[in-house]
Amino acid sequence: AHFGIIFPEAEKMPLHLRNTMDSLHSNDIAFFWHIPKTGGKLMRVIMGNCFGLRRAEMLKEPASLEFVTDIVVNVDTQTPQGIADAHDMQLIDSGMVDMISSPHSISAAALFTPYHPGRAFTIMQHPVVTAVSKFAERKRIRPTLRKMSLAEYAVQDYYPDNWMVRQLTGTIPGDELTEDHLHRAKNMLLAKFFVGIADQMEETVRQLRLYYEWITPQGQETCVRDMVRGTWPGEDDDWEPYKLPKRGGKDWNIVAEREKWDIELYYLGLEMFSKQNLMLNAIQHALEPQSFW
Repeated sequence: AHFGIIFPEAEKMPLHLRNTMDSLHSNDIAFFWHIPKTGGKLMRVIMGNCFGLRRAEMLKEPASLEFVTDIVVNVDTQTPQGIADAHDMQLIDSGMVDMISSPHSISAAALFTPYHPGRAFTIMQHPVVTAVSKFAERKRIRPTLRKMSLAEYAVQDYYPDNWMVRQLTGTIPGDELTEDHLHRAKNMLLAKFFVGIADQMEETVRQLRLYYEWITPQGQETCVRDMVRGTWPGEDDDWEPYKLPKRGGKDWNIVAEREKWDIELYYLGLEMFSKQNLMLNAIQHALEPQSFW
C-alpha cells in the first residue's frame, strides 16, 4: 500500500500527465501530489473555497459519483483501493472534478486520460521538518514511541526514510536508494511537477493561481490570505505540534543523513520555486498593458 496500485510501469513517466511547460488546455485536471505534513488539507480547502474548484473526497460510505457538497464528489483518491475504485468509476472523464489530490504520485497519475490529462503540482518542505512532524504524530498514535528521542527513532530499521524519492521512483521501503534513484526522481519532478514551498504558502498559491489561471470569485479577494494567515476556522490534519531540533545539532544531523536523498530533491524544488517566480512574473509583465508615454 506504499504506492497504491501502480497502473503504469514505475520506470516510465506517467502517460497522461502533462509536462510542466506544456500549454494549459481547458480539459486539463489539476493533480495535487500531497506530500504528508506539508499543509495538504489547507491547500485543498483553498482550492475549493477560494477558487471554487471541484474535488474528489470520500465523505461517506460507499464511494459514488455524487456531490456530497457543492464542490466535493464522494470518491476517495487518497488510498490504493480508493484509486482503483476511482479508475473503475472513470472519475476523471466524468466531468465532475477540476482537481484530485493523492499521496500516491504514480498510481493516482494513472487515473488521467487522453481526454482529461493531468497537470501536476506539489508542495515541499525540508525533509527534516517533515520527519519531526511525522514523529510527533506517530508518538501520539503509538505510545511505545514516546520514550524514544528523534535521533533514536531515525536510526531504526522501520524509520520511513526518503519518502519523496521512493514515491517518484516506485521504490519500496527498505530497498537501498542510490544516485540513480535520485536522478530519476529529479527528472520526474522537473518534467511533471510545478513546485510550491510549505513555509511560503501565500507565494505558492500566487504562483499556482497564475500557472493554472484560476479565477478568484467576487468577494473572495482576501480568502487565500485569511486562510494562510490563520483566520480559517478549520484545522489542518497535516499539522502536529512539535519542536524542531537545532539545525546542525545531533538530532538534526542524524535525521538529515537518513533523509539525504529527499534533501537533495528538496533543494531542487527550492530552485524550481525561484525560477517559476521569475518566469511567471515575466509572463505577467508581458501581458500587462504597456504605456509608451
